[in-house]
Amino acid sequence: MAWKKYSVYYPAHSRVRLLPMNASWLKFLPGFLRKRLEGRHGLQAAMGNTAWLTTDRVLRLVLGLVIVIWMARVLGPGKFGQYSFALAFVALFTSIAKLGLDKVVVRDLVRKVDGHERIVGSAALLKVLGAGFAILICNLTALVIVPDNQETRLLVAIISLGLLFQAFDVIDFWFQSRVASRYVVMARLPALLVFSGVRIFLILGTFSLSFYAWAYTLEILFAGIGLLIVYIMQGNRILEWRPVVRNGVALLRECWPLVFAGLSVMLYMKVDVVMLGRMRGDEAAGVYSAATRLTEGFYFIPMIIASSIMPMLVRAREAGTQLYMDGLSRLYLLMVRISLAIAVPLALIAPALIEVLFGSGYVESSSVLRIHVWASVAVFLGVASSQFLTLEGLQKLSLYRTLVGLVVNIVLNLMLIPVHGASGAAIATLVSYFIATFSIMIPSSGMQQGVLMLQAMNPLAVLGLKGNRSI
Repeated sequence: MAWKKYSVYYPAHSRVRLLPMNASWLKFLPGFLRKRLEGRHGLQAAMGNTAWLTTDRVLRLVLGLVIVIWMARVLGPGKFGQYSFALAFVALFTSIAKLGLDKVVVRDLVRKVDGHERIVGSAALLKVLGAGFAILICNLTALVIVPDNQETRLLVAIISLGLLFQAFDVIDFWFQSRVASRYVVMARLPALLVFSGVRIFLILGTFSLSFYAWAYTLEILFAGIGLLIVYIMQGNRILEWRPVVRNGVALLRECWPLVFAGLSVMLYMKVDVVMLGRMRGDEAAGVYSAATRLTEGFYFIPMIIASSIMPMLVRAREAGTQLYMDGLSRLYLLMVRISLAIAVPLALIAPALIEVLFGSGYVESSSVLRIHVWASVAVFLGVASSQFLTLEGLQKLSLYRTLVGLVVNIVLNLMLIPVHGASGAAIATLVSYFIATFSIMIPSSGMQQGVLMLQAMNPLAVLGLKGNRSI
């Protein structure tokens, strides 16, 4: 199936109201590509949306890596590991604050163009309530986990405040539903640049870790304010948001499995750092975090692609099964190709890369990087297949497969960390990610998606040599 078929889902008379987008970038494409895109406004919007998001994420990746590497060198594995532990610990509670609303709210906004104020208002109220509960639970848990480390508990308290300000993300959902994430990028860019400068100032001034934590939290706040300003500039009014109890209850009823699924995801993505910090000390956590920051920095890519493709998958599903399955098949193949394009080079140059970027104090990070980078294949496929689960209302399956991965990860960490340290945690992550992603095949409802993902991993398909109709 050619991607051009998706364009039929956003004709001029479509009930999906795309915000005006400048398509002047088409003139820079070769003639044959311009012809294929002319008049296909939905595809143009998706490509433009993806380009904006990719530019934003690449900028964040570059700035973030430069600053993280600089921090790691200045702070050393011990202090850097302590800060990474606090970030990872708070991340464990992010799913409670988000309440699994992201994809479901975007889906509802795509389907119900009119009256978005009720959907957005209900989602905003739920996110505020969820964030308040998450902050409370997070800090109470910190008292139990690190009772003897007041500095770490302070870092957790400061960073956890950022969960409350993530309620502004409901505005991002509205822009996603209109395939207009460029406004989100422009809204958040000033906060990124300003607080990147603040972090550089902190590094040069050798400030305490609590200042880094405040910079993290305040960036989320100012980015949210930027979103609000841009939303208002589009002619919307936040005072028109109408939280409706019935809508909120319906959202919670549908999303509660995603809350636990998100918690499971965060646990098995971040539990390595937390367990390393408790079992082997802050230095081991720092060594592990240095390597995983390089690989996890690329995890934005499948999320960008998925968010841009989601509205088109909604329309493809409504149009017919074959169009829908062909679209998912191509999405999986794209994810495998991109993840391998990242994993292969990083695995080959890992020792030299770690030495150049982090210095001799992080030499063990090269072994971690060589193992951990291959988990990106499972991550990319997992994000892609989650679109299918959301569209089919199979949120419980998301929960079950991530719980499987979590259990495997914790068990393997307990077995491997005492013996292999940070490298053992990387092995546990790699194995558990693949098991979690492909456990979608356990129930019959997910078997076809598992088969499509396995077909996408076929080396012949990756190289474009397999003449398979579905690939």
